[in-house]
Amino acid sequence: MRDHADAVEADLQRYYQIDVDLTTYYRDPVNQWFGALPLRRLAWRLRHLPIDSATLATYEDPHAGWTRTHYLLTDVFHALTGKPHPARPAPPSRRRDPVETKRREGLLQERARRREQELEQLQRG
Repeated sequence: MRDHADAVEADLQRYYQIDVDLTTYYRDPVNQWFGALPLRRLAWRLRHLPIDSATLATYEDPHAGWTRTHYLLTDVFHALTGKPHPARPAPPSRRRDPVETKRREGLLQERARRREQELEQLQRG
């Protein structure tokens, strides 16, 4: 938020009609909790900004600012011309986080080991 305070301020003004200077407002700890815009409310408002907001546009995400309408229009372009629209972003990568993949594999191995033990007990008993 510090890096893009101007975009956040512009969005707060545009969408919520809140005029606040974030560079000075949150230096005072009293304002953080009891001011006109407590941190909890600020976080809630930022989480629910529209997709075409200036704040979301500051991210490096090629999908930022693209709504369903944009995707549908590029689909129409593709249907009419037979070529994909040049501005349409590539689909997101389906690669998983390696740490999460390793964790899931460990859980699956543990589950398989427990199931084998259960089957062995059933065969013995």
